Amino acid sequence: MIYKKLKLRECCLSISDGDHQPPPKQEKGIPFITISNFDNTNNILFSNCMYVSEQYYEALPSIKKAQKGDILYSVVGSFGIPILITDDDKFVFQRHIAILRPNREIVLPEYLYYLLLNSDFYRLADKYAIGAAQRTISLESLRNIEVNIHTMDDQIKIVNQLSAIDRKIMNNRTINDNLLNQLKTLYDYWFIQFEFPDENGNPYNSSGGEMVWNEKLKRNIPTEWICQNIKEITSITWGQCPDGRNILSKFIHSDNLLDYCSGAGDMKGGFLVDCQAKTDKSKRFAHNDDILVSVAGKIGDICVVDHTISLGRAAMAFSANSHNELTYIYMTLLTLNKKMTTISTGSIQKVINNDHINEFNFPYNKEIVSRFGKLTLNIFHELKQIAIENKQLIQLRDWLLPMLMNGQATIDD
Repeated sequence: MIYKKLKLRECCLSISDGDHQPPPKQEKGIPFITISNFDNTNNILFSNCMYVSEQYYEALPSIKKAQKGDILYSVVGSFGIPILITDDDKFVFQRHIAILRPNREIVLPEYLYYLLLNSDFYRLADKYAIGAAQRTISLESLRNIEVNIHTMDDQIKIVNQLSAIDRKIMNNRTINDNLLNQLKTLYDYWFIQFEFPDENGNPYNSSGGEMVWNEKLKRNIPTEWICQNIKEITSITWGQCPDGRNILSKFIHSDNLLDYCSGAGDMKGGFLVDCQAKTDKSKRFAHNDDILVSVAGKIGDICVVDHTISLGRAAMAFSANSHNELTYIYMTLLTLNKKMTTISTGSIQKVINNDHINEFNFPYNKEIVSRFGKLTLNIFHELKQIAIENKQLIQLRDWLLPMLMNGQATIDD
């Protein structure tokens, strides 16, 4: 039962933002979280995160230090992403992140998180946001948004229902992480250490398999292997942006719309692309089982496509010439990630262009790659199916969420 309408500030002890003065960065210490560390699964990515000193952290007022049960909310750029803090670890935040501290006498932290995750709340907040290319909502506007609040008993029921779905999603992510680690271990063993099974079933390199120097790769490779380029085993599609007016909210539904991948921001949801917009005028396409790589701004993020999408200029798609080589291509692109970052060029924004693809080289043997594909393709498809299941679970949660929040659906005891 919805029992009162409150402004968001009335549900919280405080709504603040991160420090407005850019702190001095260091290699270790307290993680400094920016919008780029928010992923599309409503979690914090700690890879490539910056750090500040313990002294800097201690000098901040308490409202700028997130506590367990606080909710982070992106107010600039990747607008409208909430993250629930579930532990007592120390973090520091940039000013583009709002920190909401729930008043637990009025709202459960988990309930407030789901309220902010609700697409109805996103649309409401978007009305107060300004800017076209980069949406921004002020703290004052955020504080004054009115929301419907359930009784505490109903909050508990709603949280239990939605968190059960989220637990299944998290369990699936753990399974996929384990599967991907299996693939990485096997790939490394076969194609980095060259310990693939020889004709006697023994590991090639450590069993005395002949190695020869390859000048182009600047390393020893097995004698019957070659230096291969990614263009020789894939077809490549470079993205192209629609006009700005044709890039639409992901919450709009129409038969003539395609999910739109703009680049790295849509590759933070895990194994599959997680498009954060749609378009009604596509110029380039990526299709099922294509492998996407971000090629502008944040270079080298990688994910897989499970349905036809529209492809923006900050992404490119690799289509395997042989389906049996799909896993090998995916894993090879993962290993090229660091090289992509190194060879990218540009003064204002780093990019990968067609000339750079000439440097996407690697050791290759068609027979060994084929054996690897037969051994691992089922793991690749399992990764994909679990990721698709998670996408469906997220859609279920996001369909159920507004109905529970606005009272259209209720939960029986």
